[in-house]
Amino acid sequence: MRILFVLLFAVSTLTLSQAQEIFQGTLEYSYKLNAEGEEAGMMAAFMPEKMITRYGDNQMATEMVGGMVANMMGRIIVNNGQSYVVKDSEKTIFEMSEDDMEEGQEAFANQEQAKKVAGETMEILGYTCHKYVLAMANDEGGKTEQVIWATDAFKAPQLSVPNQGNVSATGFFGSSNIEGLPMRIEIATPGVEGGLIMEVVKLDNTPVEASYFEKPEGYTVKPMSEMMKF
Repeated sequence: MRILFVLLFAVSTLTLSQAQEIFQGTLEYSYKLNAEGEEAGMMAAFMPEKMITRYGDNQMATEMVGGMVANMMGRIIVNNGQSYVVKDSEKTIFEMSEDDMEEGQEAFANQEQAKKVAGETMEILGYTCHKYVLAMANDEGGKTEQVIWATDAFKAPQLSVPNQGNVSATGFFGSSNIEGLPMRIEIATPGVEGGLIMEVVKLDNTPVEASYFEKPEGYTVKPMSEMMKF
């Protein structure tokens, strides 16, 4: 449950800084579990097939597709200072309060910054991506390594989020000093050799309709705490 809440908080604070062109449009990340065994099989059933993130003007919407986590999370939306989750299957909107955001911030308060690895690059969808290494604390009290490949051809727009104002940190990927748009993330998973790989497989600059980020009419509105009761 804690992992899910941290993910909700992190996605709601995803912005990118120190790049050139502000990206607005759609990014599609594939998920690949580079591992085998019983634990890997359980993870594969839980995790999504892909993640789709859409950016507008001070707007962002992220949704998972496939797997158990997709049914649990719905669409995570940041829209001009408001953060909420839309679950179409339940016709419900779960609103994130300032207290929720403060709780999520605690998970990142002592997070280390990513370290750029000089001279190491990777081509993804025709974009040159630079390597970053990030040490992440795990539930066992130790640290696991996360590798991030980012292109400096784009940055995501600034987002206004509850209790924080305009955020300019790559919160979803755990570090605020990544110079550009993360295109591939290699996540080490304790107990599972090989880990998880997320990679952009589709990048579309077509503007997203503003209505996509709005709250659907006729849906029941509940606090985020109600969503976390499972």
